[in-house]
Amino acid sequence: MPKPLEDPKPVAPATDHERRRRVGELFAEHNRALMSFLTARLHCQHEAFDVAQEAYVRMLQLDQPVSFHKAYLFRIAQNLITDRVRRRIVREHFGEDDMLDFNLLQVEPEPDRRALAQAELEAVQARLAELPEKCRYAFEQHIFLDRPVREIAEQMNLGERMVRLYIVRALAHCRGEDAAGDTE
Repeated sequence: MPKPLEDPKPVAPATDHERRRRVGELFAEHNRALMSFLTARLHCQHEAFDVAQEAYVRMLQLDQPVSFHKAYLFRIAQNLITDRVRRRIVREHFGEDDMLDFNLLQVEPEPDRRALAQAELEAVQARLAELPEKCRYAFEQHIFLDRPVREIAEQMNLGERMVRLYIVRALAHCRGEDAAGDTE
């Protein structure tokens, strides 16, 4: 009689230290290739840098280990490029002023999905309201208006590194994660 299949052993979530080490190794080994990949597709080194940074942040947020780290990093980067291109196309089609008033819920979803989406939207809005003004402004400019970090830094009279820190902290806060340090 055949032996019944056993459930695979669950893989323990990675610790923060393991994630940082893993992403640090990825950065050291593959950042040059990733930047070349992104720059070739985006035709802008600053935008490529922003996408690379977000890809590394997403890698840091993975709880479960991934067996093909480099491939996964590049897949994340490609998905981020696709998102940026889509936003750019919509922005070009509707114009910047129209985008600010554009209602993404024009198609009526099912009532339960709409209620869930509304609750999630309100939760994110509440989390954004909790952020310090500079942190919230940098996040909104970069995420919602797709402005490059360099432009935001110049406008706010801050270094690019500080603006990136604000964005990362705002992302973590919106996701309900604890961000280390104070943002003001």
